[in-house]
Amino acid sequence: MIKVKLLHYQLAQAGLPVEGVSSDGRIDYTRTLTAQEQLLASQIIANHDPNGLLPDEIDRQDYSQARQAALNLLDNGIAGWDTLTANQKQTWLGTNFDEIMRIIRALIKITT
Repeated sequence: MIKVKLLHYQLAQAGLPVEGVSSDGRIDYTRTLTAQEQLLASQIIANHDPNGLLPDEIDRQDYSQARQAALNLLDNGIAGWDTLTANQKQTWLGTNFDEIMRIIRALIKITT
């Protein structure tokens, strides 16, 4: 089993002259591969994970996770922000700093 778009992407990223990949496993190249390229292609195919993600799928997953994390943070702490003392706010920020930064990094990555 292969993930057609992912295998095509992986072969192209390796610099191979891939023209197309079909769901039955056939791979078309724009020219005959050299012996070194054939070895590289074989390694990529052998290591291909059909459950792997393309970069845009990773971005969507990161965004979805960051969105859910942001909603969880809002539900668990910021909703009562106006009733917290300055020390409690600092404590909350310190406790949740890593999660906040993960959210910010994911959102920046997606919007740039």
